[in-house]
Amino acid sequence: MSTHNPSVPAIQEAIRRAGGTQSALARLLGKKQPHIYKWLHSRNPLRPENCRAIELATGVRRQDLRPDDWWVHWPELAAPAQTPTQEAEHA
Repeated sequence: MSTHNPSVPAIQEAIRRAGGTQSALARLLGKKQPHIYKWLHSRNPLRPENCRAIELATGVRRQDLRPDDWWVHWPELAAPAQTPTQEAEHA
């Protein structure tokens, strides 16, 4: 097993939410079970596009799937966007 992959706890939660097996998560995502196994045993965090797919399928947040650098990939999640009304109030 790898030394440290920050995505593993969130992947495990996604597996639990999908039905408790790697195969169940794979089916939800349109992937094969070995793909999920690879994610769990890789040293690298998930690719951003896989994080988004997992979030949509299971509700596990992208921020939890990439806890070390999520703001780089999804800066829109770092701070709430101001509405036009809020911008007008600050002008």
